[in-house]
Amino acid sequence: MHFYQQLMQPSTPEHTYNPDDAVVVAPTCTTAGTSTCKCVFCGEVKTESIKATGHTYISKITKAPTFKKAGVMTYTCVQGDDSYTEKIAKLAGTKVTKVKAAKKKLTVTLKKNLKVDGYQIQYSTNKKFKKAKTVKINKAKTVKKVIKKLKSGKKYYIRVRAFKKINGKVQYSKWAKYKKAVKVK
Repeated sequence: MHFYQQLMQPSTPEHTYNPDDAVVVAPTCTTAGTSTCKCVFCGEVKTESIKATGHTYISKITKAPTFKKAGVMTYTCVQGDDSYTEKIAKLAGTKVTKVKAAKKKLTVTLKKNLKVDGYQIQYSTNKKFKKAKTVKINKAKTVKKVIKKLKSGKKYYIRVRAFKKINGKVQYSKWAKYKKAVKVK
């Protein structure tokens, strides 16, 4: 065959696939899918694999933690074919780190706990906290409180607890006592 004749022969078109005619088996989180379509000229079938999507989880607290008990976080795949749970640690309280005495007042410093809503500080001249008075701190970031109008020369016992509102109910940690009584000047 001459070169000229070769040029004049019609060439075979390349495969052309119409993606709109593809038959698709959608992938799931764990299994691959497929896309199958035919060539518009010769009818040859082409199948391509579609990667599994992998899990996409949404999380929800199914049991809120308290100061006494751990909670539960449930993770559910958005496609609904998988779920698992994780334990949420119980809430930690706080403690008094420092008490500074001054004239008729005490400055109480607490350990910061950003997972709570605030703190209660109780003070009393009685070590069993009979007739104790309570002051409240409504922000977890605030860790200092000045207690005024105290009696000079008296020893005061200090204790603290954290609180958090969970599902509309206020939960309290255990009282943490300061290591010793502090004498007001």
